[in-house]
Amino acid sequence: AGVPGEAEVPSAAGEVWHLTSDHGQVRADGDDVLLSGNVRVTGPAPGSGEPLSIVTSELRINTPTEFIETDAPVRLRWSGHELQARGLQADLKAGTLRLESEVNGHFAQE
Repeated sequence: AGVPGEAEVPSAAGEVWHLTSDHGQVRADGDDVLLSGNVRVTGPAPGSGEPLSIVTSELRINTPTEFIETDAPVRLRWSGHELQARGLQADLKAGTLRLESEVNGHFAQE
């Protein structure tokens, strides 16, 4: 059953990622979680540790591997920068993040 909620995912590097959504479904084996509706992921940006937020409509999480992905439009914000794209894959253990397509961004100079 889908329920709203919040979860924390500690990475192998000791970083903590916060995930919230309107709905969540867990597969029978418990390894895969599907979040949908106002999905927000916050944590340290790979490479810099700056606060990073990801907003999308749905997200798949493999909990043992700490791998997250979506084919939906996403919005990333960190350090005053914003990127929009369609699709994202991130390996929270390795600290890598890849935007899939239709990447568009704005970088303001300070």
